[in-house]
Amino acid sequence: MRPFVRSVSCAVLVLVLVLSARGSRAAEADPPEAVLAVTPVAQAPESPKEGWCGEAAIQEGLLALGAYVSQARVNRAGKPSHPDLYASELPAALLALGVEGAWMKARGFDAVRTFTAEAVSRGRPVVAGVKLLPTAHPSWGLDHFVVLVGVRGPDVLVDTTWGTRVSVTSAPPRGISLAGAFFAVRLERVSGLPEGEGAVLSVVSDAAAGVVVRAVCPRSAGRVRVDDVAPPRDVPLVSGEARVTVKRDAFVRFRCMP
Repeated sequence: MRPFVRSVSCAVLVLVLVLSARGSRAAEADPPEAVLAVTPVAQAPESPKEGWCGEAAIQEGLLALGAYVSQARVNRAGKPSHPDLYASELPAALLALGVEGAWMKARGFDAVRTFTAEAVSRGRPVVAGVKLLPTAHPSWGLDHFVVLVGVRGPDVLVDTTWGTRVSVTSAPPRGISLAGAFFAVRLERVSGLPEGEGAVLSVVSDAAAGVVVRAVCPRSAGRVRVDDVAPPRDVPLVSGEARVTVKRDAFVRFRCMP
């Protein structure tokens, strides 16, 4: 695997995104060509000052595939020697969590857009490294981690890990840039979840007492199987969805069942 470079603190340069209307435009109301039915995730409030952008990106990606995992657990899976995961540690975290993925082999905006369009057409999220312009570290290959969730015309839809979604152009003067992107992995499946049977998840509320997860399944499903206990529990679906409370630091799979 190619060597990776260190990423900048996930907590910095938030204002760059706010000021980048010309390059990373707020996602508009018109329907995109292809987009995942996921909700943007923000970095956990307990994340260190460096931020947990990689952790948040992996968490959101797994929610799209049918698994809930806390950002703290993602961090521990990568076994970093520092507070946050670096690019060199994300592959180890994915492996430890039982996540299969496919890495982008090309480079640059057009390659990323093609990679993203193909991924989301199959219901797969993409975790990617990006630059934040203007960058404080020109020599670094990437500054921040995000989730690529769709395409709209020539642009790529990006969930920022700050709880927002933006539309990124090919050559933005400011904000998130995919112009020289090389670090992107399509998340394929989670161990223990048969392909195509994972519910689409979103976090409704997050408290120390537990996390309420919304699970959405196809209309043909009648229940969702939740493996936070042994044996797993089956929760009935109402109009194709259910709300389930799980432990905050758990790793839980949600499987759509007849």
